[in-house]
Amino acid sequence: MRRMYALLIAVASLCGCGADGPREVTGDTGAPASISLTLSSSSAMTSKGDTRTVIAVVRDGEGRVMHDLALDWSSSAPAVATVASAGTTSDVTAIDDGVATITAARGDIRATVTVTVRRVLASVVLTIPDTALVFGTTTRAQATAFDARRQPMSVTGLVYSTDNAASTVVSSSGLITALFQFPSRPVAIITAAVTKDGVTAADSQVISLGGQQSFQIATFMLSEYILPNPVASRGVGIAFFTRDGDALNYHITWSSLQGPAANVILRESENEPGATSGTELVRLGPLEQTQSYGTVSGTLTAAHIIRRAGRPSISIDSLVRLLCTDAAYLDVQTTAFTSGEIRGRFSCR
Repeated sequence: MRRMYALLIAVASLCGCGADGPREVTGDTGAPASISLTLSSSSAMTSKGDTRTVIAVVRDGEGRVMHDLALDWSSSAPAVATVASAGTTSDVTAIDDGVATITAARGDIRATVTVTVRRVLASVVLTIPDTALVFGTTTRAQATAFDARRQPMSVTGLVYSTDNAASTVVSSSGLITALFQFPSRPVAIITAAVTKDGVTAADSQVISLGGQQSFQIATFMLSEYILPNPVASRGVGIAFFTRDGDALNYHITWSSLQGPAANVILRESENEPGATSGTELVRLGPLEQTQSYGTVSGTLTAAHIIRRAGRPSISIDSLVRLLCTDAAYLDVQTTAFTSGEIRGRFSCR
C-alpha cells in the first residue's frame, strides 16, 4: 500500500499539470495555433506621421499565450500606411489617404486588422515667386495644402482668385497676368483656397503692378487716338522701347479690346489730308491671340523695317528719330477694327 502511494506522488510530480497549472509559454516551444490582433485605436489617422500600435497575442494549440515570438508583419498598401515590427508589437504609420490591411503571420497562421487614413486639411500656403509684375508679364502662383503635422498633401479643386480683376487675370492653374488699365489700382490680392471633406483653407499674397522702369521710348494707347474717327472701345495699351545697340527691344501690352488682337503695326505718319492710317514700318503679326488682352515682346532690327519702293532703307537710328519726332505711331488691330482699335504716339526720354 505504501509502495502504491509513493508511485502516485511521483507520477503527479512529473506531470506538473492540473486544472490550475500554468497557461503561458515563453519562447519558441511549440507551433502557434492562432494569432489575435488588437489595434490601439480604430479611428482614422488624420495626418501623415500619425501612428497606431498593433499588439499580437499568439496562442498554441492548448490556448496558452506564447511570448517573445518573431512575427512577419506586412501592409497591403504601403502608400497608405507602413508597418514597423518588434516581435509581437508593431507600429503602423500613416502615409496618405486610403485603407490598409495590416497582417501578422507565423508560418501558415496569420491575422489581420484594418487601418484607415483620412488626412484632414489644416492649412494652405500660397507662394508667388514674383510679387512685382510689369504690365503684360506673368508669374505662376503655387499653393500647397498641409495637414496638422505640417506635412504637404495632395488636394483637388484649388481655386485661385484676385480682388482686382480689372488689372490681373488668374488662371485655374495659378498663372497670374498683370493687365494695363487706365485708371488702375496698382496692387492686387491673390488668394488660393481649397475645400476637403468640408474643411476650407485659404492663403493670400499681395502683388504690385506697374510699368517697365528702364526704357527710352514709350507710348500710351487709347481708342480715342484713332483719328480722324475714334472708335467705340474701352481698350487701352502701353508700349516700351529700349535701345540696345543696333536694335530696339520692345514690350507692348493691351487689355479690354473688343476681341483678340490680330496685328500690332508701327506706322509712319501721313501728311496727306484725311489720311486714316500711315505707311507700315514694322508689322508684329499676325498674332495668335485668344483673349481681349495680350502682350508681344521682342527685338527689332533694321531687317524688320519694311522698305518702301523708291525709298532708301530705314536704319534703327532713323526709326528712333521718327518715333521721337511725332512722325510715327503704334496701332493695335482687331478683326472688328482693321484700321486699329487703339493707337498711341511716342514720347522719348
